[in-house]
Amino acid sequence: MRKFNMDSKHFIWSLIGFICLVFPANVFSLDCEQHVNIGIDLHLSKSSSAIANDKTLMTKIQNHYEEALRLCPNICSKYPSVCNNLADIYKNQGKIDLAIQYFKKTISYKPDNGDSYFELGAIYEQQGLLCSAMDCYLNAFTLNRS
Repeated sequence: MRKFNMDSKHFIWSLIGFICLVFPANVFSLDCEQHVNIGIDLHLSKSSSAIANDKTLMTKIQNHYEEALRLCPNICSKYPSVCNNLADIYKNQGKIDLAIQYFKKTISYKPDNGDSYFELGAIYEQQGLLCSAMDCYLNAFTLNRS
C-alpha cells in the first residue's frame, strides 16, 4: 500500500479545489425541479434580447435546463417552457438543429404554444423551407389570435 507524502496530499487537495471551481457543488446537489425553477427564474430576470446578449447568463440558464433534462429526461412533459426556453437559447447560439428539436418537443407537449410555432417558422424561413415556415406562421397566428 502506497503512502501519500505531503506533495501527494497537496496535489489531491488542489485537484479537489479545481473540480469544485469547475463543477460547483450546488449544481450537483439539486434535483431536476430545482434546476427548472432556477433556470426559469434566471430566464425571467431579463428580456429575451438581454439574455441573448449576456453569454454568461445564457450559459447558466442552459446549464440548469440541461441538468434538469439529464436528471429527468421527461421534464418537458411537465414543464414545456423548459424545452421552449432551451430551444430559444440554442437558436441564439446558432445550434439550429437542437433548436428545431426542442421547439418541436415543446409543441408535442403543448400544441397551443404559438411562440414555438413562430420561432420554428422563423428558422424554416431562414432555411428556405417556405411551406414549412408558412404552416408554422399560420399556426402561430391562429393560436395567438384567440
